[in-house]
Amino acid sequence: MRSLREIFANTNRVVRNPGLGECWEWKGYRHRQGYGTTPYRAQMVYVHRIIASLLIAPIDGKCVRHICDNPPCCNPAHLITGTQAENMSDLADRGRIGILTDEEVVSIREAASSGVVHAELARRLGVSVSAVRAVVIGRNHKHLP
Repeated sequence: MRSLREIFANTNRVVRNPGLGECWEWKGYRHRQGYGTTPYRAQMVYVHRIIASLLIAPIDGKCVRHICDNPPCCNPAHLITGTQAENMSDLADRGRIGILTDEEVVSIREAASSGVVHAELARRLGVSVSAVRAVVIGRNHKHLP
């Protein structure tokens, strides 16, 4: 396994704070949600996933979660693997995603069918446009009308 020194050698894209207790922020290109990305094998990949796969454990089929709740952080001491359910629970616990009630889901579907745009519904409820879209097209909350 490669050392941290080898992985981060000659890069100015990571700002490392002293010690492992501090975030190491990726200063290169970032995804719109703040996660560091870099080209790898002809595609853009998340930096924290590369770090986790090299230094923590194989990540096949797993999520890489930030215990620091700082998307650009790539400090391996702040990364753990887990399931998608655990990742979503982390986001909800930290207030980074809104959890929609059944009533809100029905309301979203009714409002969208009457022409209210997804962005407006997302703003009203404090969730992402993609969350609203998933409700409207029936990908989420399939048990509701």
